Amino acid sequence: MFKKIIIIVLVVALIAAGVAYYLLTKDKVVDKSFNYDPGEYFVTDIQGSGSLLKTDIILHMHDSDNLEKLTENNHRIRSTIIFILRTKNEEELKGAKIEQSLRKEMLSALNKEFADDFEMEQFLGIYFNEFVIQ
Repeated sequence: MFKKIIIIVLVVALIAAGVAYYLLTKDKVVDKSFNYDPGEYFVTDIQGSGSLLKTDIILHMHDSDNLEKLTENNHRIRSTIIFILRTKNEEELKGAKIEQSLRKEMLSALNKEFADDFEMEQFLGIYFNEFVIQ
Protein backbone atom coordinates (compact mmCIF):
# COMPACT_ATOMS: atom_id res chain seq x y z
CA MET A 1 0.00 0.00 0.00
CA PHE A 2 2.82 2.38 0.93
CA LYS A 3 4.55 1.71 -2.44
CA LYS A 4 1.34 2.59 -4.33
CA ILE A 5 1.09 5.92 -2.51
CA ILE A 6 4.72 6.74 -3.30
CA ILE A 7 4.21 5.84 -6.97
CA ILE A 8 1.05 7.96 -7.17
CA VAL A 9 2.83 10.93 -5.51
CA LEU A 10 5.77 10.60 -7.93
CA VAL A 11 3.48 10.42 -10.98
CA VAL A 12 1.51 13.47 -9.81
CA ALA A 13 4.77 15.35 -9.12
CA LEU A 14 6.12 14.51 -12.59
CA ILE A 15 2.88 15.60 -14.25
CA ALA A 16 2.88 18.84 -12.23
CA ALA A 17 6.51 19.51 -13.18
CA GLY A 18 5.73 18.90 -16.85
CA VAL A 19 2.71 21.21 -16.79
CA ALA A 20 4.71 23.91 -14.98
CA TYR A 21 7.52 23.66 -17.52
CA TYR A 22 5.09 23.90 -20.41
CA LEU A 23 3.32 26.93 -18.94
CA LEU A 24 6.59 28.73 -18.24
CA THR A 25 8.08 28.15 -21.70
CA LYS A 26 5.10 28.24 -24.07
CA ASP A 27 4.98 32.03 -24.42
CA LYS A 28 8.70 32.61 -24.68
CA VAL A 29 9.84 33.82 -28.07
CA VAL A 30 13.13 32.45 -29.26
CA ASP A 31 15.50 35.33 -29.86
CA LYS A 32 17.14 34.80 -33.24
CA SER A 33 18.85 38.18 -33.31
CA PHE A 34 22.57 38.24 -34.01
CA ASN A 35 25.42 40.55 -34.94
CA TYR A 36 26.50 40.65 -38.56
CA ASP A 37 29.92 41.85 -39.64
CA PRO A 38 29.73 43.33 -43.15
CA GLY A 39 33.45 42.77 -43.64
CA GLU A 40 36.50 44.95 -43.65
CA TYR A 41 36.39 48.43 -42.21
CA PHE A 42 35.00 51.29 -44.30
CA VAL A 43 37.32 54.01 -45.59
CA THR A 44 35.91 56.94 -47.50
CA ASP A 45 36.79 60.52 -48.30
CA ILE A 46 35.04 63.26 -46.37
CA GLN A 47 32.95 65.63 -48.45
CA GLY A 48 34.73 68.95 -49.08
CA SER A 49 37.85 67.89 -47.23
CA GLY A 50 41.17 66.20 -47.86
CA SER A 51 40.55 63.96 -44.87
CA LEU A 52 39.44 60.36 -44.74
CA LEU A 53 36.98 58.57 -42.48
CA LYS A 54 37.77 55.05 -41.33
CA THR A 55 35.12 53.13 -39.42
CA ASP A 56 34.40 49.56 -38.49
CA ILE A 57 30.71 48.71 -38.20
CA ILE A 58 28.78 45.75 -36.81
CA LEU A 59 25.09 45.38 -37.61
CA HIS A 60 22.62 43.97 -35.09
CA MET A 61 20.16 41.88 -37.08
CA HIS A 62 16.67 40.59 -36.33
CA ASP A 63 16.76 37.01 -37.59
CA SER A 64 19.74 34.68 -37.99
CA ASP A 65 17.73 32.61 -40.49
CA ASN A 66 18.50 35.31 -43.07
CA LEU A 67 22.28 35.11 -42.73
CA GLU A 68 22.77 33.49 -46.14
CA LYS A 69 20.71 36.17 -47.90
CA LEU A 70 22.63 38.90 -46.08
CA THR A 71 25.97 37.37 -47.05
CA GLU A 72 24.90 37.11 -50.69
CA ASN A 73 23.87 40.77 -50.63
CA ASN A 74 26.76 42.12 -48.58
CA HIS A 75 27.71 44.39 -51.48
CA ARG A 76 24.35 46.19 -51.12
CA ILE A 77 24.92 46.65 -47.39
CA ARG A 78 28.39 48.07 -47.89
CA SER A 79 27.30 50.31 -50.77
CA THR A 80 24.46 51.79 -48.72
CA ILE A 81 26.75 52.50 -45.77
CA ILE A 82 29.49 54.02 -47.94
CA PHE A 83 26.97 56.22 -49.75
CA ILE A 84 25.79 57.67 -46.43
CA LEU A 85 29.31 58.17 -45.06
CA ARG A 86 30.40 60.02 -48.22
CA THR A 87 27.60 62.58 -47.85
CA LYS A 88 28.97 63.87 -44.52
CA ASN A 89 31.34 66.79 -44.19
CA GLU A 90 34.06 67.11 -41.57
CA GLU A 91 32.02 69.43 -39.35
CA GLU A 92 29.14 66.94 -39.23
CA LEU A 93 31.46 64.03 -38.51
CA LYS A 94 33.06 65.86 -35.58
CA GLY A 95 29.65 66.66 -34.06
CA ALA A 96 28.80 65.34 -30.61
CA LYS A 97 25.88 63.19 -31.78
CA ILE A 98 27.22 61.99 -35.12
CA GLU A 99 27.22 58.29 -34.20
CA GLN A 100 23.61 58.45 -33.06
CA SER A 101 22.65 60.36 -36.21
CA LEU A 102 24.49 57.91 -38.46
CA ARG A 103 22.85 54.96 -36.73
CA LYS A 104 19.37 56.30 -37.45
CA GLU A 105 20.18 57.21 -41.04
CA MET A 106 21.90 53.92 -41.80
CA LEU A 107 19.18 51.78 -40.20
CA SER A 108 16.51 53.59 -42.16
CA ALA A 109 18.44 53.31 -45.43
CA LEU A 110 19.32 49.63 -44.96
CA ASN A 111 15.78 48.62 -44.00
CA LYS A 112 14.48 50.54 -47.02
CA GLU A 113 17.07 48.93 -49.32
CA PHE A 114 16.02 45.45 -48.16
CA ALA A 115 12.29 46.10 -47.75
CA ASP A 116 11.39 43.76 -50.64
CA ASP A 117 13.78 41.03 -49.48
CA PHE A 118 12.45 40.47 -45.95
CA GLU A 119 9.00 40.34 -44.38
CA MET A 120 10.03 42.73 -41.62
CA GLU A 121 12.83 45.12 -40.77
CA GLN A 122 16.01 43.10 -40.30
CA PHE A 123 18.44 45.84 -39.28
CA LEU A 124 17.93 46.63 -35.59
CA GLY A 125 21.10 48.38 -34.52
CA ILE A 126 24.52 49.57 -35.57
CA TYR A 127 27.67 49.48 -33.49
CA PHE A 128 30.82 51.42 -34.29
CA ASN A 129 33.98 49.59 -33.25
CA GLU A 130 36.17 52.31 -34.72
CA PHE A 131 35.49 55.85 -35.93
CA VAL A 132 38.62 57.74 -37.00
CA ILE A 133 39.06 60.89 -39.09
CA GLN A 134 42.53 61.31 -40.60
